[in-house]
Order: sequence, then structure tokens, then C-alpha cells
Amino acid sequence: MPSPEEILTLLCAAGLYDLAISLIHAFSLSPEPLLSSLALRCVTFSLSSSVYSKLTVKDPDPSMGSWRWLHENVIPPCGASESSPPDQAWRLLHRYLQLLEDGSSSCHKCVAHTLLSQSFHLPTWLVHSFKTLDVASLLRVYLAFDLISQAVSLVVEYLEAVTDSLVGIDVPAFALKGLSSPAPLKVWLPYTCIDQLLAVLGEEENPTYSKMYQTLKQKLQTYQEKSYEMHQELRAAAY
Repeated sequence: MPSPEEILTLLCAAGLYDLAISLIHAFSLSPEPLLSSLALRCVTFSLSSSVYSKLTVKDPDPSMGSWRWLHENVIPPCGASESSPPDQAWRLLHRYLQLLEDGSSSCHKCVAHTLLSQSFHLPTWLVHSFKTLDVASLLRVYLAFDLISQAVSLVVEYLEAVTDSLVGIDVPAFALKGLSSPAPLKVWLPYTCIDQLLAVLGEEENPTYSKMYQTLKQKLQTYQEKSYEMHQELRAAAY
């Protein structure tokens, strides 16, 4: 008899992802093979979208070719009455990511690594959910693939969000609750990654990198000043 892991590989190869999820839950298997397999199919479909659009005009048999595996799974509904195979595949990936993520961000990291290893950009919905779940992991993914511009934008946005939370502003994009009064911080900054990013920006003699370096340093200084003010207020209240 094949092992559960081998059966999972066969189900993913056949595109039987709903059955694969049942197997994952039954045997407590890692969901990463499923997510990686489906993410690769999404990339393939998206890169071939022009071909599928031509096929749609000709009204092909939806049970033929690359369409077949999609109809073996329950596709989440969407607002449009019709959607292309790439759209359906991405919705399926989104659904499985919501079902399988355990809060450790391992599923998000798996999907992000799979997509970026194919030189494919991360979907907006994936970035948004990743930001609310684990900012530091998303930043490390960007750095691992030398996506410096995206890394800087993420850190700047997060520094602004944390600074806003210190003055009582809620930031849903990062799941941050604004502090109504001075209190110990419940968030932390990935200083190691930020220092690594600053080092990369400072080494390059590039006007764009120099501008990003100055912006990042300024945002970091603003956060540190606001954090220091709150710390002083806490000390004064304690006495």
C-alpha cells in the first residue's frame, strides 16, 4: 500500500485537491505539497490566459484538457456569472489557504515562495492576508528574493501603522489596535531584517536606493521618538 504522503502527491498531480484536503486532515499531513501544486497550476493558467480567452470564444467543452481538474473541486462562487480558468484556480487557492493556515504563516510562506520562485508577483489578496498574519515573515520573503522596493514599502507602511497605533489609531491592515492610553507595546519590529535592509540600501550608489534609505531612516526615527515618549509617560504614571 502506498503511504498517505504518496497518495497526497498522486491526488495533487491529478488535481483532486478536495480529496487531498480530506487526506491531509485525516492523517495530519503537511498541506504544503497541495498549496505548492495548486500555486504552480495558477501560475501556468495565468501565463496562458490569452490562450484560454481564445478557447472561451470558441465555447470549448469544459471537461476537456486543462479545464477538467477544476470541475473535480468545489470552486468558491464569485460575483461574475462566468469566470476564466485562471480566476477559478486563484479562488480555489485562496479558499485552501484560508482553510489550511494554522496561524504560523507557514502556508502563506509556502505559497509566496512557490510564486516568487516562478518570477510571478504575489496577488494583492495574499499580501493583505500575509500582512495581518505575520509582517516579519513577509519581509523575510521579500529579502530572500531581493525584492528591495517591496521590502522598503512594507517596512515604511508598518512603521507608520505602529506609530499611528501609539496615538490611538486602529490599523486594520496590520490587525493593530490603537492604544487609548499609554501602555506597554504589544507589537515588535523585525529590527534584524530592517538593519539588513538598511545595509543593502546604504551600500548601493543608486539615487533610488538613497531616497528609500532616507525615507526608511526617517520613519524609523519617528517611531522610536514616539515610542520613547510613551515610555516616559509610563514611567511618570508609575511614580
